Amino acid sequence: MSYPDGRVGFYFILNDGRIVTFSGIDAPNPTPDTDVVKLDKVIMGVMGKPNDPEVVAATGRCTYCNPYKGESTVSCDGTMSNGQRFSARFTSDGKPPT
Repeated sequence: MSYPDGRVGFYFILNDGRIVTFSGIDAPNPTPDTDVVKLDKVIMGVMGKPNDPEVVAATGRCTYCNPYKGESTVSCDGTMSNGQRFSARFTSDGKPPT
């Protein structure tokens, strides 16, 4: 999800109903077909309880390729302020985003 202020959020829905969002600011593109988001927080919530998320400061980054050119993998890695490391990956089905 891209927001008008330049913030980007990658939402991962886990099998147990938790939602983890890696959130940060769009950084300069390393190439014309890749992008980097510099993360500054991780937001953890539960489906059905949108007003009660846990927000944790973090450092890290998410990288991804141009999703309009086929299959694209989003890779997020970093460390939360409590020292806990995180890593997540998602590969699209190759269809353009809607």
